[in-house]
Amino acid sequence: MQIIEANGVRRWVGLTKYAACLSQDDFEPVVWPSQQGGRVIYAHIVRTKIRKLGPCQVLITRESLDQPPEQVRYWGTTLLDTDAPAMVNLLAIRWGIEVMFEDNKDLLDSDHYQVPSDRAILRFWTLIACVSVFLDEQRAQMQAGMDSHVTWGDARRAIQDMHQHNLLSWIYQQFSAGATPTEVYALLKPNSV
Repeated sequence: MQIIEANGVRRWVGLTKYAACLSQDDFEPVVWPSQQGGRVIYAHIVRTKIRKLGPCQVLITRESLDQPPEQVRYWGTTLLDTDAPAMVNLLAIRWGIEVMFEDNKDLLDSDHYQVPSDRAILRFWTLIACVSVFLDEQRAQMQAGMDSHVTWGDARRAIQDMHQHNLLSWIYQQFSAGATPTEVYALLKPNSV
């Protein structure tokens, strides 16, 4: 990033180096909003230039004032008239969207799905929304009475484990009732009724 010194000299400096020179007084407390209620983080915003981005603002955030430099986060924006609290609000919204897309890619393999039309896109995102609501409900049920955080992945794995157990129990019941492997296979085929 480009900094302008007090004497007007412009020079390029890395973000990490710039952040390391900031004192605790250079950061202001701001609220990172969330559905669980906001949490206070510390932010510093500077108007600058970034190579290949041009004029922008860089927001530097930390969870606490004594947080080690390697845990500091950097955000860039071309919104030049935004202050730190407004920028944090925008980031919190965007971060939620980024997490949703990442979860959809990791857990539902949505990055492998190609849609040929707007109608297909609408259908796909409707299914993703339904699965998201379902996983949120499953996660909330699992979370009840637990001290640790339950993720979508935890909920998905628990559901898969339950279905695998149910399938094995059903197969065991079929064999216990005298079914042959051919008969069980026929019952498991997708087109069988």
